[in-house]
Amino acid sequence: CLPPDGWLRCLARDPRFETTQIETDGAKPLLNTLGIGATVTGRILFDDGRPAAGVRVSAQSINMASGGDVKSGPDGRYTLTGLGSTPYNMGLDFDGLDDWTAAAHERFVPVRGQVTAGVDFALIHGVLLEGVVVDADTGAPLPKADVASYGAHRPMSGAWCAVTEADDAGRFKVRVPPGKTKVYYQGNLEGYRYSNAQQLIFDVVAGPPAAPLVLRISRGGEVKGVVVDADGKPVAGATVTATGPAGNDFDNDDRQITDKDGAFHLHGLR
Repeated sequence: CLPPDGWLRCLARDPRFETTQIETDGAKPLLNTLGIGATVTGRILFDDGRPAAGVRVSAQSINMASGGDVKSGPDGRYTLTGLGSTPYNMGLDFDGLDDWTAAAHERFVPVRGQVTAGVDFALIHGVLLEGVVVDADTGAPLPKADVASYGAHRPMSGAWCAVTEADDAGRFKVRVPPGKTKVYYQGNLEGYRYSNAQQLIFDVVAGPPAAPLVLRISRGGEVKGVVVDADGKPVAGATVTATGPAGNDFDNDDRQITDKDGAFHLHGLR
């Protein structure tokens, strides 16, 4: 049973067919026709030509309707199946590769029913960005903040960002290839909000930056209240949601379930 505005993703175990996603309006029966999938192959190599084994390659469609991932073999080769003929951002998962990064393939369009070879990745040391997350008002460092980045490694045309966690002193490190880069707070700390105005966008060139990045984030607004029924009695288990002026939910702690006394506390609101 799906809600009226839900979606269904169909994963085909047979690599000949593509992964598809369909939306439902709740009124019509669902009909999904699996198309013949596209296949992409390539190699992942270190800068000295050595093959990179066990590195995960991922493809995410720009419309987020399909994708896939696979690990490279001992010779650095990978084969990714089940893709559609739609633009994908293809990149690497850098877990275990702290000293390396690689440029992604942006808006790559495979051909349904065909094999596209030579979609390779070159691992490079890139540029290590270092910084600290602080309270915008007090300057105090904020530990354990999630810091996200887009750039040549994670193209801004998609929704797939790279995320790292700041340490206990609010310090973080992000290794990226040269190119236009965006670094921002992703919104995981209680009471602190995500804001477009507080993201950092800059061009990365070869060599370290002149000074550490300082990511300043602000506390958001708070709303407290109690939900009661028509008789004035508290309602436990009710969902309270804060919605922005454009109809979109706020980013941080936008939903709360009322407690046994009907009370709720929304925070980190814009």
